[in-house]
Amino acid sequence: MQYFSINGRTFRDQEISSLLADYYEENNRVSENKNYKQASVLLLLVSKDDETSLLFTRRTERVLDHKGQVSFPGGARELQDGDQIETAIREANEEIGVLPQQITVLGCLPGMETISHYYISPIVGWAPWPIDLVINPIEVERVFLIPLTWLMARENSYTRRLSIRGAGYDDVLFFKPYEGEVVWGITARITCSLFQALGLR
Repeated sequence: MQYFSINGRTFRDQEISSLLADYYEENNRVSENKNYKQASVLLLLVSKDDETSLLFTRRTERVLDHKGQVSFPGGARELQDGDQIETAIREANEEIGVLPQQITVLGCLPGMETISHYYISPIVGWAPWPIDLVINPIEVERVFLIPLTWLMARENSYTRRLSIRGAGYDDVLFFKPYEGEVVWGITARITCSLFQALGLR
């Protein structure tokens, strides 16, 4: 049994799985737009220095989409992937070298559509830390951790009204810089949905 310390509360892995399942059942809406590309990302929880953190990557300028942006490990579903969980685990292995057997899947968050026409399935898992990462230099510039306690603090996030290509203006969620890295957009929304699923926000 694994325990996670989050903002003064302790969660068991089974408790997190149960909360995720309930939240997914209540909130998931399957995309009806067949033109959207299916993709998955992995929200990897790790325990470091007696607190729980999320693992993020910063993409290189060499990738096709979302150049230089902070994201979770993940990518488009491929034909050999049995489901969205397999996609997330495969992509995490290809991008940062996390082995499938190191990941314990805790559950899924509701899928989200992006302005770049992806339908993203967020998968939540945990792995023991430290991990010997093998970073793919074509796809990933940097791997870093942000404590959930910092991400949950409302003073560390805000919204900005931005022009969205072909869709007018929208309020976009941003986190303040953490070690020089800025989490924003769909990655920020997925992060906040994790807090909502766990009843922390």
